[in-house]
Amino acid sequence: MAAIINVCVDPRLNHEVIRAQVRARLERLRLPAQLVYITSDVGGNLGVSFRSTAELVLKNQDRVEFAAVFHHDDCVAFRATSAARAPGTFPPPS
Repeated sequence: MAAIINVCVDPRLNHEVIRAQVRARLERLRLPAQLVYITSDVGGNLGVSFRSTAELVLKNQDRVEFAAVFHHDDCVAFRATSAARAPGTFPPPS
């Protein structure tokens, strides 16, 4: 079983820490995932890396147990590519 987590390309985000946090949370929810993939796209939006990772998991005949897109309010990439937004709102669709 696998989990796929998509985050922003923000350089402040540590993928190893996120992976450990996700794995611990899933274990507490009794959804153990042997593989935790962290993908990145601008603004945390779903893109090619998320889709390609999902396709890879399925081609390997694994099951996606959990998928998530994490957004955060202080997104450097989003601020650099668009106008300011209200805290807590998600980026507009591309």
